[in-house]
Amino acid sequence: MEAFIKTTELEYVILGLVSMNDFSGYDIKKIFDKSYIIRWSASPGSIYPALKRLEKRGLLKSKRILDGKIPKEVYSITEEGKIKIKEWLKEPFKGNAITRFGLELKLLFLHNLTNQERKVFLTRQIEEINKCIDNLPKWKIEMDVKNRYRDMLYEEKLREFKQNIKFIESLLEI
Repeated sequence: MEAFIKTTELEYVILGLVSMNDFSGYDIKKIFDKSYIIRWSASPGSIYPALKRLEKRGLLKSKRILDGKIPKEVYSITEEGKIKIKEWLKEPFKGNAITRFGLELKLLFLHNLTNQERKVFLTRQIEEINKCIDNLPKWKIEMDVKNRYRDMLYEEKLREFKQNIKFIESLLEI
């Protein structure tokens, strides 16, 4: 049944975090609120249901612990959850889904992949970014509006893509 249930981006981020350490929903909310890398705006009203869905699907498991006098659910990743996060990590972002934010999230969780899997993912991601660079002039022509802001955005996107490639290439050297 798991194969037919689409995993949301929030659920992948939660799986990635829990792959690093066991966390409660409150811990995850604090990370979302304070992190410069995981810039996520998720309310407890979306975090806790996502945790329960992941647990119901067998991707996370929870245990109740006492934090002082207050009981809380702490989640850890299951073997099935490790497989799911690896599947997500292996797939490069494509087209307009390539964002610095999305790349940062996946890069944060790359510890879940073997060295060879990381190299394959990073190489494929560079290929996808290069396709976007190749298509940027086409986008500029299709957006047949001449103004300096469009041109500035075009140059900024090109710079961002090139910077992403440079950064990913440095990761390949590790």
